[in-house]
Amino acid sequence: MKTMIRGAVMAGILWGAMAGTAFAKDILLASVTNNHDALNGRLYLVVDEEDKATGLKLHDLADGKTQEWQVSALAKGGAVIKQEGRHEVIVLKSNDFEIDRGGHFKLDMLYNGATGKRHSVDLKVDFDGTNWKIFSNGEAVKRFHFIVKKVAFLGVVGIKSVQFK
Repeated sequence: MKTMIRGAVMAGILWGAMAGTAFAKDILLASVTNNHDALNGRLYLVVDEEDKATGLKLHDLADGKTQEWQVSALAKGGAVIKQEGRHEVIVLKSNDFEIDRGGHFKLDMLYNGATGKRHSVDLKVDFDGTNWKIFSNGEAVKRFHFIVKKVAFLGVVGIKSVQFK
């Protein structure tokens, strides 16, 4: 009898755990590419069954790797999209992201790793009650294409610019 009860309790716990994760879904915000290598990524917003944001996910189709960040990480230092050695090359940050309506983001990029110079672009992620979208200068975007900065004798030292399409 104890074995049956214990089995039923374990089944209930497993069912509850699976049900909690079964409703999470990934919403494609943008594709991510560059002019230097085979980067072919997809940036997703992870939402729960009520369409409330719980995190971000970047999946690189070229190498099959996936990075994930909780919403709380956006304000604590950001989601480090690209890291090269000790350099955080691309970081997505937000201090006002609301899980039910979005917020403003700063796409912070290393311009020159030799000097440490950085630059940034302002973005907005918005939920209109039906769809989540990302905007640059008021225009909805579906692709981030990073243009790398190259220097003679050193090669790639950072991100020169990003094109939104």
